[in-house]
Amino acid sequence: MKSFKEIICSKCKNPVPIQDIKYVQDKKESPRILCSSCREEKKENVSRVLKKQSENPKKSYHCLRCTYDFKVNPSKADINCPYCGKSDRIKENKIVPIDAILKDS
Repeated sequence: MKSFKEIICSKCKNPVPIQDIKYVQDKKESPRILCSSCREEKKENVSRVLKKQSENPKKSYHCLRCTYDFKVNPSKADINCPYCGKSDRIKENKIVPIDAILKDS
């Protein structure tokens, strides 16, 4: 027996069969009811953001003045610490792969 119950999608506001909905948690908001097409759209947006981040990687820096670690796009001309605002004692953090650390020990 088919169920004809429908529920409204929180994003597109269309009525969809209750079997087609899922509750999705967004950040700190309460769970939202999303239909399958809205969930697919959300997945595409997330993958687009991740691709953009991988195309423009940020470098890791450390401020020796206030000991704050941060990441910045290396194409910026002047790198200032976002915590103390100074640029005179900034050094780049070198990321060392775990294999290199284990090989040396």
